[in-house]
Amino acid sequence: MGLCSACGSCTVVCPVDAIEMRYNNAGFLYAELDKNKCVNCRKCIQICPSNQENCIIQKPLKDHILGKIQEGYLGYASNSQIRGNGQSGGVVTALLNFLLERGEIDGAVVADFHKKERKAISIVASNREELLNAQGSYYCQTSACKTYLENCGRKLAIVLLGCQARALSNQEKYQGETVNKPVIKIGLFCGGQFSRHIIDEALNMAGIGEKDAVSKFRFRAKDKKAGGIAGDMLIETEKKQYTIPREERIRLFDIWKCYRCNVCLDFYNTECDIVCGDPWGINDRDVAVKNGANVILARTTKGQRLLEDALKEGIIQAEVIPFEKIYKGQNMLDRLIYIGNINKEYVLPFKHIGIKKNGIEEKKNRNILYDLKYSYRLYFSEHQNLKNLINNKKKIYERKKLLTKFKKTIKTILKKFFGEKEGRNAFR
Repeated sequence: MGLCSACGSCTVVCPVDAIEMRYNNAGFLYAELDKNKCVNCRKCIQICPSNQENCIIQKPLKDHILGKIQEGYLGYASNSQIRGNGQSGGVVTALLNFLLERGEIDGAVVADFHKKERKAISIVASNREELLNAQGSYYCQTSACKTYLENCGRKLAIVLLGCQARALSNQEKYQGETVNKPVIKIGLFCGGQFSRHIIDEALNMAGIGEKDAVSKFRFRAKDKKAGGIAGDMLIETEKKQYTIPREERIRLFDIWKCYRCNVCLDFYNTECDIVCGDPWGINDRDVAVKNGANVILARTTKGQRLLEDALKEGIIQAEVIPFEKIYKGQNMLDRLIYIGNINKEYVLPFKHIGIKKNGIEEKKNRNILYDLKYSYRLYFSEHQNLKNLINNKKKIYERKKLLTKFKKTIKTILKKFFGEKEGRNAFR
């Protein structure tokens, strides 16, 4: 469970329905296996993007990370509504709507916001209105592959993250012609997935209660009141509009990020036909970028053909730019350095609360890791700069109170999973 990307592929390929997608206490979506039903067919393991056997790098690291490239572009949707409503330049929605209008697809698997349950979900958008309603990034885990595989009898396009695209590629590899492939796979440059609790915390910060109906939720609004491109968080209810500063969004991202994303090398989405993302670092096209634009990579001939048709028909406006500039703007080197140092970041708090390593490692139940990290996140959210807090002698009393509270919370979690006696033994 600790490395589950929540793609949901395994739930569909399992021949005995032994796997279900569930949320754990920390708000992460994961695949739960019923061992009593499992027949050890290994189909789930074959396609899992987190299975070690599927993560072996068999080519130079640079080629593995960058993938194949036909052409690089900077572009945006020609339609002002699609462009204005999009996260960046609206290119993904414009391409999907183009395919719908030409009858090449029956629908597209995209992420959307479930207003009643207040969480990100995966849906099949079958018309322009549904595509427009689903625009924007919701960042939280969704089971896109599960949604696609449950509907793959139809002609579908799909919008994917790197781990999800790899799961579909693994399935095509092991099950061959028995799998209906997507008409087109459009990938996103990925900065990670997050717990559904990130939405709950944002709503709490805005003072929105459980009974308040949320009509709109955007992690990054383009509304001028919210700061424009890559602006503040925007939440709307029937009565009021709320904005939360972008600095708080970044803080929440650091707290609620999925474990697996911290060690992932798929942020350039090498398995898709087309990949789109924000135009970070493209400073020589200020007008296009300020009004909303995407950087675009055509990875396959199929993807290149779709982009050329969309350009010819005036669906998108785009110009060719060096793909090296796109990669540089996405901060690949910084991401790799971050991955290399990630263990230091997450080991830090446990050095100071006195948890015995063996007390956790001897047990196989990985739910404990998520609950521990959830507790750490609550702790971390009270003090963003943990190192300064630990080293500041003037705040020693405040730190002791916080650590005591944190330690009690973890003791409760340990007792829940390991029992009263072993829960106590996990501490010095």
